[in-house]
Amino acid sequence: MKNWLRILMALAATLTIGTAAHAARPSQPMELFLGNPIETTSGKPLSAVEAEQAMTRAGAARGWKITRNADGTLNAHLPIRKHTLDVTIRIDGRQYDIVYRDSAVLGYAPNPDDPERPLIHPSYNKWVKTLVSDFTLEFARQ
Repeated sequence: MKNWLRILMALAATLTIGTAAHAARPSQPMELFLGNPIETTSGKPLSAVEAEQAMTRAGAARGWKITRNADGTLNAHLPIRKHTLDVTIRIDGRQYDIVYRDSAVLGYAPNPDDPERPLIHPSYNKWVKTLVSDFTLEFARQ
């Protein structure tokens, strides 16, 4: 019985340490999401309004709220648990850029090794990559 108790205690300690290590993942350089193509399966170009509508639909499926800014760019806001993320989307003809705007609890910090790519929680890169993929799929449906 004592052996089982020791095994359970060791397992609990391992899980606690593993969970804490996962939660405190080190920041990574921010990936740049520039020059993403707006391509449909038919080859028909989308207007800026059609691209915006497709982006809004695609983003909403994963909890992104996409709104138009006064300057014609889009703001995409993602709340996930204790994190929030805001990016700006600039549509330019047949391509678009996604640029970091603001965040909470994502560890944003300047990168001394590469000022063009600040440091941020690795989930930022994952969430924005997924958003780009979702946009690509939605454009293809047009």
